[in-house]
Amino acid sequence: MIGAAVAARLARDTRTDEPAIIAVIVVVAVAGLGRAGRTRSFARLAAWDKRRSANQLGGRKARQA
Repeated sequence: MIGAAVAARLARDTRTDEPAIIAVIVVVAVAGLGRAGRTRSFARLAAWDKRRSANQLGGRKARQA
């Protein structure tokens, strides 16, 4: 209840417009960076697993021959 009252007061105050907009931009930018980092990490993990699988299969074929 108190949080809603504070939010309503801040929304009516014109001095908080610019800092609020900047805060939203920063939050969105940080979220984008986190998503990009997670995507790169997953790509590295997938590439590592592909190399590991290829190496294991290559070793098995050499032993069977």
